[in-house]
Amino acid sequence: MKMKQVCVVVLMSLVARGALAEEINDSAAKVSFHVPDGWVKDNSGGMLALGTSQGDVMIRITRMPAKDLKAAAKKIEGDLKNTVQKAKKGKTKAVKINGLPASITEGSGIMGGKPVKLALIALLTPTDKAFVIVGVVLAETYAARKAELDAFVGGIKPLP
Repeated sequence: MKMKQVCVVVLMSLVARGALAEEINDSAAKVSFHVPDGWVKDNSGGMLALGTSQGDVMIRITRMPAKDLKAAAKKIEGDLKNTVQKAKKGKTKAVKINGLPASITEGSGIMGGKPVKLALIALLTPTDKAFVIVGVVLAETYAARKAELDAFVGGIKPLP
């Protein structure tokens, strides 16, 4: 009986791992994360852009010195105001993501005439760099994408 349970757990972990197809290791920041299966990525312009092929999820990751974090957050908020109309920002929460200190600010707005959910994550890496992650998700598909998004954020971890 125990062998069946072990096999089921191993099989479930392999299935879950398949949904997170590509692992990206950032040796300069000493962190890694997974890009969900089927997502597209563009690593140009000094940032990494990720998203679904349907265009309902868009994530931008920028690495920078931690000392520039406050200035970067202000710039990103300004950029969002140019892209997202009627943006509303919620409270910022201090959290830890796999032991890494981070802050998460959620919000909402309108983009391309459609309601969106927003997330701004500032994460400090083991090398005193910061990852600034901006996420925009169509509100109509947010519930269907929530597990995938949670797995993405929860998969950010320090490299050994």
